[in-house]
Amino acid sequence: MLSMNYYFSSFKSKFSSPSAFTLIELIVVIAILGILASAVIFTLDPKAQLDKASDAERKSDLSHIQRALEEYYNDHNGYPEHTADGKIRDQELGDIDWGTNWGNYLTIVPKDPADPRKKYSYRKISVSGGYAIYTSLDRTNDPDICNGLDKTNHCPLAVTRNANCGSSVLCNYGVSSPNLKP
Repeated sequence: MLSMNYYFSSFKSKFSSPSAFTLIELIVVIAILGILASAVIFTLDPKAQLDKASDAERKSDLSHIQRALEEYYNDHNGYPEHTADGKIRDQELGDIDWGTNWGNYLTIVPKDPADPRKKYSYRKISVSGGYAIYTSLDRTNDPDICNGLDKTNHCPLAVTRNANCGSSVLCNYGVSSPNLKP
């Protein structure tokens, strides 16, 4: 007859392995992985990367609008007028809302890609016959931001031209016709 010790030692050897990890070892490994993951997230700064991507899209949008305005100029011998709230006013189609079709010039006139409070602001400058388009970039350290921001961080000429980039939103980036600076 087998003793109880033999039975328990046989049971113990079947269900415990010398190669298994202890609870302490698992906790240490999980803690190290957590610290590494935090360091990677901190280094990559996902918010800054998303802001950078949104700003790149805004710049691209304004570039597309610029090309469309130059085509309009070639067709009509002048740039379109602007509305009080900064939209493009086509002499044939009327007011063009951001995010809608603009006849032969843009299938969809771009609108802000990330923030519904922000909008693009178009201004025709009557004195010079040119135009400027403004937006608000998320990154205030962007190298293309307007030179000489005023004390409220607006592009100085955007203020002079009554550009409105949204409710409580600063216009800090702009593009313009070749004969003007934003």
